[in-house]
Amino acid sequence: MNLEIGAPLTVDIIGVDGSKWRVSGPGQGREGVELALSPEALFDEAPFRGIWQQGAFQEGATYIGHTIEPIDMILPFNIVGDGGWDWEYIEARFFAAWDTDRQTEIVVTSGGSRRRLYVQKFENITTKSDRDPRLLQWSIMQVSARAAWPFWQGDTLISAASTNQSTADLTVTVANPTDRPMWLQWVLTAPGRWTIPDFDWGVGDHPNRKIVTPTLAAGQALTIETHPLREAYVAADGSNIAGRFGGVLFQHSVPPHTPPTDVPVKLEDSTGGGAVQCRMLQEWRRAWRGETNVGA
Repeated sequence: MNLEIGAPLTVDIIGVDGSKWRVSGPGQGREGVELALSPEALFDEAPFRGIWQQGAFQEGATYIGHTIEPIDMILPFNIVGDGGWDWEYIEARFFAAWDTDRQTEIVVTSGGSRRRLYVQKFENITTKSDRDPRLLQWSIMQVSARAAWPFWQGDTLISAASTNQSTADLTVTVANPTDRPMWLQWVLTAPGRWTIPDFDWGVGDHPNRKIVTPTLAAGQALTIETHPLREAYVAADGSNIAGRFGGVLFQHSVPPHTPPTDVPVKLEDSTGGGAVQCRMLQEWRRAWRGETNVGA
């Protein structure tokens, strides 16, 4: 990816009410709101904290692991009455774009890459102005926001395969260009029984691990979430499909910077064929870069 030197990124705010605000980059301020100087944590890496252990007489310390923290950011915005709208009208509309219970979307576009972060109002909004902002038609609105899930979401890539045979060996292509482990989502048609890969991608002792689904009845199209903190198996008909897996769960994510790789999928006991989708949600530690070809 070749970026134009000095080309600014764009920052858009999409409010809980659906309103859209270009606050930085080409066209900034066209709705009367601009990102002010020195926003805190907007462009930082997703926060984490290392966990270390140290014995009474140990020299140094031993790394145990790390925890992922939410992103807490402080975002100042210039509110300017202009373009036929007075300050009070613009300020009230932008205030309504933020909420404590619903999520506001921050969209950063850089070099053709678009990433999203979802935040909620964390503390009360404050207003700074030297005088009555109605006279100056200007103020600074400071928003304290928290991203409970601190990773920037990029595109969701889909690799699909289908067959009209009752039994077939299929192939889908998996790739992870991001700087984060990627947990795949699988969508499988019914009826039939599927064999889905759960490889360790060369970083463990399970290079050929696979999971075989129960035989799905008609109407039991299956969605699989491999992320360990999400509901693993959901059938379209609402049946308790998870119980039929006997406690077997997916264990492996796709490592960062994994190039496009063909992986096998098998369908059996179908009537009239079937189709599989592998959905790859890209998540990033920062609002820009981090791709495999970082030097391109």
